[in-house]
Amino acid sequence: MGSFVFFPSTYPDEDFRSIVFRYFLRSPLVFTKAKYEMFGEYGTRKAALIPLNLSRIEKEFGLTPAFAERIIENHTYYPFLRPFISIDIQSKFWDVMYSSVYEKNSRSLLIRHIQSLLHSSARYCSACMKEDLENIGIVYLHRIHQFSFLHKCLKHNITLIDACPVCNISLTNLNSPQIITRF
Repeated sequence: MGSFVFFPSTYPDEDFRSIVFRYFLRSPLVFTKAKYEMFGEYGTRKAALIPLNLSRIEKEFGLTPAFAERIIENHTYYPFLRPFISIDIQSKFWDVMYSSVYEKNSRSLLIRHIQSLLHSSARYCSACMKEDLENIGIVYLHRIHQFSFLHKCLKHNITLIDACPVCNISLTNLNSPQIITRF
């Protein structure tokens, strides 16, 4: 066992960036150190779009490979891309997300694949935010709200927001460790 004290609970359709941020909130470390503790490297600010080195997290907690598969399937954008990418690119995705040994250029290419589908800022549905807060006590990023081609929540048919409708201040700053968890 390693230095991890806990791994945050995950929520339905939660964006992996949200999991990383919640880990940071409960860690005594600064954001970059918390990311290092999770991934074993500092990475870029966009690196959390793709979890890195899940095999390390697995070993730190003594978990099975099914844990990494569950994170990848339920909290990354890989399942949405899989039907549209070659077997070779799928293999590269797996290598980057699971293994500690991968090509750095592969990660950049994969992040570009994902970024091309996502809105430039993190978005929320105000009704989902309210439900999340009432049901679990925390607001988190839903993967489905982040796609650039969607403008309304599929569940509530409400326009997605990235700023407060009252004061127009951004709800998130994904360039630094700030993601809304309460409102």
